[in-house]
Amino acid sequence: MPPEWHPHESTWMTWPNNQNTWPGRVERVQVLFLKIIQLLSNNEQINLLVDNRKVGQEVLRALGPIIGSRTRYHMVPTIDAWIRDYGPNFLIQDGTSQVTSRFNHWYFNAWGNKYPNLEQDGKIPAKLDHALDMPHFLPGLVLEGGSFDVNGQGDCLVTEQCLLNPNRNPDWSRKEIENCLMQHLGVRQLIWLGEGLSGDDTDGHVDNLARFTSPNTIVCAEEVDPSEENQRPLKDNLRRLRMAKKQDGNPYHIVAIPLPLPLANCNGRLPASYINFYIANKLVLVPAFGSLRDQQARKTLQSLFPQHRVVSLDCRDLIWGLGGIHCVTLQQPRA
Repeated sequence: MPPEWHPHESTWMTWPNNQNTWPGRVERVQVLFLKIIQLLSNNEQINLLVDNRKVGQEVLRALGPIIGSRTRYHMVPTIDAWIRDYGPNFLIQDGTSQVTSRFNHWYFNAWGNKYPNLEQDGKIPAKLDHALDMPHFLPGLVLEGGSFDVNGQGDCLVTEQCLLNPNRNPDWSRKEIENCLMQHLGVRQLIWLGEGLSGDDTDGHVDNLARFTSPNTIVCAEEVDPSEENQRPLKDNLRRLRMAKKQDGNPYHIVAIPLPLPLANCNGRLPASYINFYIANKLVLVPAFGSLRDQQARKTLQSLFPQHRVVSLDCRDLIWGLGGIHCVTLQQPRA
């Protein structure tokens, strides 16, 4: 699996429509999706899943003829828009004469059987098999795309709270999970973090906590307020990252980005994090939350991606669904 900054063939997204996920906010979330598509389409193809032709035509009209024509519409009904977690996990394979594409179809059980009505989204990779027209693997592991991050050099970030959770793979040992990821992602070592953010129904997805921004650099979330409940787990994760070693025995360069000021809805704490950014061709999209820390996060990421344009997008409506920009985007690397 190449890193996210590897040149993209396209970005895959699912048009949002679930009122239960964003009660009273779906229309505003759809406006955000239009902005994301408009920004991404300047540099790469967009593949968008829509429930039917009527929805596709509505999106086309909203985008306008120029940007709309750069978007490929797939009539594939879905329940929710978190394509990062249930979509195909793309790989590239070096052959003797050519580089070819593959994908993993992981099992998806709606984040530990929390939302049975969403589990049918786990069939999406199989429904896209004809459109993708590439070989795929069935690793047999329950795994979401937001629960791991790779640097393309054989290293992979994961969390114990998620991958070792009995609501995912109760019959798999830690070693068996490691071996499966090594085999199907082409990695040689896993860097295990501990727990995730308060309010995160994914049980600690790593894409809210720590991400590679280069083969040697990891950016991670930090809570600077000692009275906040997230400080203890994030401090432990930062300790683990500073202790981690690359395969040559040298440490990684670790950059910490403070969490935004706390956000909550009627159900409690929201897992807002600047680490849930998306790296596209020549562009990085960063969540913003109306916080004084938004600008600091954007500037830090701009310093880590000097060849990219780094853009902040208001995600205060999106985070009501307990996810961010990275959760609703999925890169297909160029082979």
